[in-house]
Amino acid sequence: MNIENKTILAIAPHFDDIELGCFGTLHKLSSKNTIYYLGLSFSNDLDREVFLQNSVHKSLDSLSTPHNNLLVFDYDPRDFSKDCAKILQNLHDINKKINPDIIFIPSSYDIHQAHQVVHEEALRIFKNKTIFGYEFPWNNYSYHPDVFVSLNQENIEAKEKAISYFPSHGKDSFFENNIIRDLACLRGKQIKKELAESFELIRLICD
Repeated sequence: MNIENKTILAIAPHFDDIELGCFGTLHKLSSKNTIYYLGLSFSNDLDREVFLQNSVHKSLDSLSTPHNNLLVFDYDPRDFSKDCAKILQNLHDINKKINPDIIFIPSSYDIHQAHQVVHEEALRIFKNKTIFGYEFPWNNYSYHPDVFVSLNQENIEAKEKAISYFPSHGKDSFFENNIIRDLACLRGKQIKKELAESFELIRLICD
């Protein structure tokens, strides 16, 4: 995978979706590309500023991404549908401002309400860009990976460390028993590599 000198926008309906869905790939690409991180909602019980400093900023530091490349909004995480027009406008403004080449969004297989809204609004705005849909197995009835990105140990360790900065997952059964590494191992075996992340190919623009 040879992607260089591109502007990459990763969109998280909820802060930590990026870490879970595509952080290994972003870590692999971060040394030769510019990464922007867009988070659209917080958990309601969080101190926003403390959370950004203790979790999101540390995650960005793992990518050597400046904190001013963090784009923050604060929509109700339980009901994106009522704000879809505002989210659409936000994405429109961001597209004009940073003109990203590659977009990472939740896949079309993801049944989570907020993820569906972000997926649909992103398709409207970024239809002339390369778009990859990242994987959330626990939100999918089915999933057909189109793109595999091989990862090394440094990439997956950075992903695991970034996830650890977020407070919720230590208590979440989905993240017990090394599920993050196990999924990376499974995707790697599918392409005869040690580790990988997989994505839905939504649109590919070749210059």
